[in-house]
Amino acid sequence: MLLYSRSSVLPQVLFCEDTSTATLRSASSTHDVLDSLMVTSKHLITALEKSDWLDRLLIIAALAFFLLVVLFILKQRIVDRGLKVAFWWTRFIPSRSSSAANVADAMEKGSALTSSATAVISSVVTVASTLIPSVATSITSELPLPTADISAVSEQVVPISLEAPDNAVIWTTDSYPAATVSTGSPHDEL
Repeated sequence: MLLYSRSSVLPQVLFCEDTSTATLRSASSTHDVLDSLMVTSKHLITALEKSDWLDRLLIIAALAFFLLVVLFILKQRIVDRGLKVAFWWTRFIPSRSSSAANVADAMEKGSALTSSATAVISSVVTVASTLIPSVATSITSELPLPTADISAVSEQVVPISLEAPDNAVIWTTDSYPAATVSTGSPHDEL
């Protein structure tokens, strides 16, 4: 039987206690980091699932619209033409209203539309002509007048000469070669 002295065991216990405290603190901080990472991942996965469902709904809606367009085209090309061919003889049945009455109605509607359009345009022109001067005066009255010192600006102005310098190249129409006009076939030069 081995007996340990109390003085030799106490430092070992204190050392073990310090290392276990440090280990527990490290485990706690790692747990906190992983917990925040899990919460962030959960929010990200939820957002991705929502966008996935939205994408699926958009794809299904686009597919349904495409199928409706295809069905409409097939109806126009097959069903309507088939009915037109089946009931070709109905073109020869006279209609109840005469064509002269239809033309007169169309002319009356057209003249009424023209007169109403003319009235609207004239009223717009009248209102615009009365408003433009008042708007212009109100805008100019609200703008501040410039109060710049012209003497400071005139000192900075550089005089410009309109004469060409001695080393300038001046092109005139006489310096270009004259164009030759060929009277033959365009393929003669080949």
